[in-house]
Amino acid sequence: MMETESLAKEKLLLEGLNCPSCASKIEAKVGELPEVEESKMNFMMKTLEVKMRIDQDEVIEKIAKIADDIEPGVEVKRTKQRAVKQNKKLTLEGLDCANCAQKIENRVNELEEVAKADLNFTLQELSIEVNDAKVLAEVVTTVREIVHDLEPDVIVKEDNESCCGHDHEHGHSDSQSHSDSDSQADNNELKSEGIRIGIGVVFFAAALLLKLSFVGELALYGVAYLIIGGKVLSKSARNISKGQIFDENFLMSIATIGAFAIQEFPEGVAVMLFYEVGELFQDLAVNRSRRSIKSLLDIRPDYANLKDGDEVKEVDPNQVQIGDLIVVKPGEKVPLDGEVVEGESMVDTAALTGESVPRKVKPGEEILSGMINQDGLLTVKVNKEFGESTVNKILELVQNAASEKAPTEKFITKFARYYTPGVVFGALALAIIPPLVIPGAAFSDWIYRALVFLVVSCPCALVVSIPLGFFGGIGSASKQGVLIKGGNYLEALNKVKTVVMDKTGTLTEGVFDVAEIVPEGDWSKEDLLELAADYIDFHKLSFGTSALYQPEILQKKIELVTSYGIDIYPGGTYLEIAVTQGKLEQYLTRAKELGFTAVEVSDGTIELTSNLRSAIIRQAAEYDFKVLSEVGKKDKNKKFRLSKIVKKLKQDIDDGAYKVIIEARESGKGISIYDEEGDIDEFKMEQLLLGAYDQGDIIWEAPLKKQQVMFINTLGPNVNLGNISPDEILALESLRVGVRGDTFKTALLQEDKRIGVESK
Repeated sequence: MMETESLAKEKLLLEGLNCPSCASKIEAKVGELPEVEESKMNFMMKTLEVKMRIDQDEVIEKIAKIADDIEPGVEVKRTKQRAVKQNKKLTLEGLDCANCAQKIENRVNELEEVAKADLNFTLQELSIEVNDAKVLAEVVTTVREIVHDLEPDVIVKEDNESCCGHDHEHGHSDSQSHSDSDSQADNNELKSEGIRIGIGVVFFAAALLLKLSFVGELALYGVAYLIIGGKVLSKSARNISKGQIFDENFLMSIATIGAFAIQEFPEGVAVMLFYEVGELFQDLAVNRSRRSIKSLLDIRPDYANLKDGDEVKEVDPNQVQIGDLIVVKPGEKVPLDGEVVEGESMVDTAALTGESVPRKVKPGEEILSGMINQDGLLTVKVNKEFGESTVNKILELVQNAASEKAPTEKFITKFARYYTPGVVFGALALAIIPPLVIPGAAFSDWIYRALVFLVVSCPCALVVSIPLGFFGGIGSASKQGVLIKGGNYLEALNKVKTVVMDKTGTLTEGVFDVAEIVPEGDWSKEDLLELAADYIDFHKLSFGTSALYQPEILQKKIELVTSYGIDIYPGGTYLEIAVTQGKLEQYLTRAKELGFTAVEVSDGTIELTSNLRSAIIRQAAEYDFKVLSEVGKKDKNKKFRLSKIVKKLKQDIDDGAYKVIIEARESGKGISIYDEEGDIDEFKMEQLLLGAYDQGDIIWEAPLKKQQVMFINTLGPNVNLGNISPDEILALESLRVGVRGDTFKTALLQEDKRIGVESK
């Protein structure tokens, strides 16, 4: 029985090796040693991988002597014992070709020292894991050469080469401006591509329309062809010179040059035109998906307010240690996970959970990075470093989403290696074989058919569209705020039969109306009204569960509210339904029978002409209702046209509206006069005031405390405010009379006279 000899694998570093020929000789000589089973040289990495039998030290000494004899000065070192894996992330600026990105990833993965390489085409990031940290610099150099070979215009940058280093004074603005400049650069490049193709189209059209001699046609078609297809031709020539023959550029070049060779000039230009237009649309789709995915990265905190004794200073979140105290001010993102040790506040968790309703946090409760502090000052004790924080985990998911390839993508990547050569040889066979075996067949006809076959079989649609489809899908989902962890998960969704959702805001708009007041503990509704009635002028029964009340219950609610001298009215959506159904009179009659004392006229979800709106207001006033009209759309995606709103406000007052409500919904953000953060656009507010006869004609919906404070400090304590939650009525009244620090100075300067407050 034969005993199997054990083999040891050793990787040696040959420092000072600079001669390719010498490297080959060393590899051959080492391979001839009787103790060596296999010898493999990597000249780029200056490493020699050897499979040897026993007595490794003795064999390495022999290898060192061989290397020194062939190239004096080369020093052989063992690397195996000191090999430590290390990761590196590179940014590939200007990488816009999905097919080229795949080639780069494949080439980098073929490097011996690379354990794994993933190219995130969407974010233009190449993540590399090397087996030995000592050769990382050489690997990066090799990667630069690979990228330059495949895409000469792409710039490779390491993390420390970024132009936007973290500067705590202006890190956010720099980051934002860098993102904007990248986006602008992409747009400019796409515009220049469009202009180039457009110029080519002009020459192409001229050649088609003008009656010219053969030479004239050839000249015009030739100019159009070179303008439109010059990039493809140059790429094809460059790739051929590097031994990379079979790709889509080669196919397009052969097919279109062949068309010119058989004097089918229009077909040659048209094929190249369609291809380049397709590439342009592909670039547009990629950029759109890239922007959508990158928009999710906006949750990254730019700084943390580190508390050091009595001082608070802005630092990089990476510098904060576990146990440190950080301060989170109103409106700031929470930079790290931790526990609240001081202060109370409402926090927006939508970026993490999708939950539309803010959550209250207080001392002893956990707070996560990525949340947005809304109104209070918080002191947080950090319990996780930034690398392990919730927001960083989310960012990693976003950045690695495109790296998780679906089975279809993996198959297409392998298939593409054999598909293109197959198409080329198939076309060659189609051009040569039929004329030789079919009687009467002409070479010109079959060459033409072969060229058609080349164009039709171009791998772009198949090879590029598959990964591009996944990029587009992930990007489109990102635009809607949905994070899909990778192409494999996106493909798995194809098999999903049932989806279970939770969280308001996932399937709904995430806004709420108060359908019913539920007092806490032993308090009754009568007690609550007894306490707060003096501060309420209007109460609205919103479009919600109130629509399902039995008439007797609804009448009792109305009687209870009106018994305290409060006007009550149904939400404007009821009136909009009545108008849509042509039952306005029945609606007003029924509202009067139920005991409503006011009605709301709005067109938040439907369109009302100016004349119809005026007629409705006048008709409602004839029924002796206090008419509250509302201006502005409920859909925040619809543009707030200021001039139109001002005109509508003035017209409503002229038509008899008691008050005009400025729509803001329950969120108070990104709608009407409010920006996405809920701050008031003072110019819009001033224009609306100018459109009214008196400040008291307007009720400003102001669901957020900072909006209420702004209105009171700007327009006085008697300003009409609406969309106030019942449990916030007394808090608002304390703001009006100045017993809160936010409005204390205003109260000292203003006469304590209240006009009113509208409650939902």
